[in-house]
Amino acid sequence: MPERPEPKPPQGSWLSLLLAAGVGMMILVALVMLTGGYLALVVVVGGGVFAMAAFHYLVWGWWLSEKLYREEAEAEARQAAEQADRPGEPLGP
Repeated sequence: MPERPEPKPPQGSWLSLLLAAGVGMMILVALVMLTGGYLALVVVVGGGVFAMAAFHYLVWGWWLSEKLYREEAEAEARQAAEQADRPGEPLGP
């Protein structure tokens, strides 16, 4: 039985994303023009909410979690070193 060829990774994904973004921008501009600029206010407020959510994700979800992981690893290493200094005591609480 002949071997199956390995599947190729998808190509052109950036082009499709760029085209979709361009079409979306054209539709958005058309809707802003049709609503007399009212939709622009909605888009600006929505963009502000998105920016705040992205900021909170970066600060609380990414940066602080990395800091907490490092602190936890340091505490575990410190606890392991203390346990190694006292070999007669049982491990754990």
